[in-house]
Amino acid sequence: MGGHSNPPIFYVGQRFKIYIIDIMAKKVVKVVVPVADIWGKPAFESSRISQAVFGQKAEILKRKQKYFYIQCEDGYRGWVNQSHVVKLKTGSPLYAQSVVRVPVAEIYRMPKSRTVSGRLSFGSRIEYDQKLSGMLHLVDVEGWISEADLRLKKPPRISARAIVTTLKMFLGIPYLWGGKSGFGLDCSGLVQIVYGFYGYDLPRDSKDQRNKGRRVSRKNLKPGDLLFSPGHVAVYLGKGSIIHSSLRAGGVKIESIDSKSKLYREDIEKKIIEMRRVI
Repeated sequence: MGGHSNPPIFYVGQRFKIYIIDIMAKKVVKVVVPVADIWGKPAFESSRISQAVFGQKAEILKRKQKYFYIQCEDGYRGWVNQSHVVKLKTGSPLYAQSVVRVPVAEIYRMPKSRTVSGRLSFGSRIEYDQKLSGMLHLVDVEGWISEADLRLKKPPRISARAIVTTLKMFLGIPYLWGGKSGFGLDCSGLVQIVYGFYGYDLPRDSKDQRNKGRRVSRKNLKPGDLLFSPGHVAVYLGKGSIIHSSLRAGGVKIESIDSKSKLYREDIEKKIIEMRRVI
């Protein structure tokens, strides 16, 4: 995934939970659609360079026609349709009571109803004001969501096992250039949102992720290590297996850098340029 990144503008306490922002000095918006595309230019014909999910915040840098030029929480800059965000007023709460922890969580019209009225992606931040039989009533969108689909407390301790388990939840999610939600992902988007869920912030693009952590040799690879080839990143699972979001594979898939495996990806294995350990 190409593009550029800048230092984050948000200080995150307990990751995804408390956002300390001087909203008197900054124009801050919150995403109010399941997924907001971030565009390279303020035009419908532009290319998607990233995404922000429901409840995430961003700073407005400038405006052009129906677009805001924003800086996202990860420092990424791009254009977003104004209808996909709302401006936060002075005194608006800048916190989320919980975070969606499954690839896609369903929203129901009533707490005991099976009628789905919407869906929210992994990483969406929500607030609720009622709880009934394991269902939570949403504040910013009409409907109820299962408490089981949310993380209500601070992120669990990061570990290779936790990272691998969470990555595998996304198996089969389609590839999407610029995608970083449970509806579609590119390679670096998958890595960023999963590590970020556990409180480890990585840049948006693979070329910048390569600068994080420490270098490891192939013989010392462990599950959770990152493997980089030109324009691509994958996560090592052990015994030669990798998990990644691949255009060629059609989405998130387990493949291999072991030439003896039926899942061997020669195009990746032969072009590995960096291996990094970030946890």
